[in-house]
Amino acid sequence: MKTRISIAGMMDVLEATGCALIGQTEEIAPADRRLYALRDVTGTIESLPLICSSIMCKKIAEGVGALVLDVKAGRGAFLRDVDEARALAQVMVDTGARAGVTTEALITNMDVPLGRAVGNALELIECLDVLNGGGPPDLVELCEILAARM
Repeated sequence: MKTRISIAGMMDVLEATGCALIGQTEEIAPADRRLYALRDVTGTIESLPLICSSIMCKKIAEGVGALVLDVKAGRGAFLRDVDEARALAQVMVDTGARAGVTTEALITNMDVPLGRAVGNALELIECLDVLNGGGPPDLVELCEILAARM
């Protein structure tokens, strides 16, 4: 699975499938990689405002009218502490509101793995299984909860 493609390549995939999952490139969100590198060398990786800006700038730039965020907390999450996750969620909701995007955030548990798959390709296959009515119960439940909020 390629996540680093050109804008033209992304448009081809989007046209063919109706969906495109991509990572940042020099054409798409070029500042994001530089800002992350800067956060790394300045010891600010865990800065909630910088995490928020990294996530929300891309979402807002997509032109969405509403956004539901799944903010993870627990042993398997970037933010292990629920209070930190709650603080990040609030900053992102506030940022969305200031940008005119109706935003809601749910704090979900990552103390145990979600679903059964490990690795991007296998997790994508598992997501497709959920979209087709299958999938592991814990992942199905979370997807239903998030979808109900949209």
